[in-house]
Amino acid sequence: MNNLKKIILIISITLNNGKIFGQGDSSLPTGNIFSISYTNSVGKISSAEDVKISSISSDSLTFQISEYNSITRSWQPVNHKVGFDKINSFGYKSGLSKAGIIGRGALVGFGAGFILGCITGKISLGGAHTNSSDTDNSTSFGNRLGTGLVFGAVFTLPAILISALIPANPYENLDISKYNSEKKSEIILRLIKKGIKENI
Repeated sequence: MNNLKKIILIISITLNNGKIFGQGDSSLPTGNIFSISYTNSVGKISSAEDVKISSISSDSLTFQISEYNSITRSWQPVNHKVGFDKINSFGYKSGLSKAGIIGRGALVGFGAGFILGCITGKISLGGAHTNSSDTDNSTSFGNRLGTGLVFGAVFTLPAILISALIPANPYENLDISKYNSEKKSEIILRLIKKGIKENI
């Protein structure tokens, strides 16, 4: 979903804030940026992340998640409809996942190592140095680049290990289990609007 579509969706939700829980379902397609916890049909707690909200009615919402199909051996989008009275918590994506934290740490580690490696010597500008001692003490651009890549690779591993220790909290979740269905619907709509804004 591009930024323009997200902005239009936010405006649509805001204008229809008082009408969206009227008769019938209201189409509300979003990105996969939400999380939900609810009591399923057999009385057990089910949780899902990377949820896409498809529609909302006066007493329920329909969301879409990717589930693995063992027959086709592929991930496929599946819609689930759950009543507001069954929803225990709802949230939106607000931070980096564990993979995102590790990836960013690796990038920072490699970047720091690459820069440090590149500044370990001087660049020789194609024979600009006529003094042999200067030439011996200088570093060609290729050597400097190679040193940067080596240092980058060396710094990447500890950066990944450190990043892996940082706790991930990619979702801003709110416990709404104590509220009635009407209050839950109001809170969820507010969280949907906030989640879309946070992820533009």
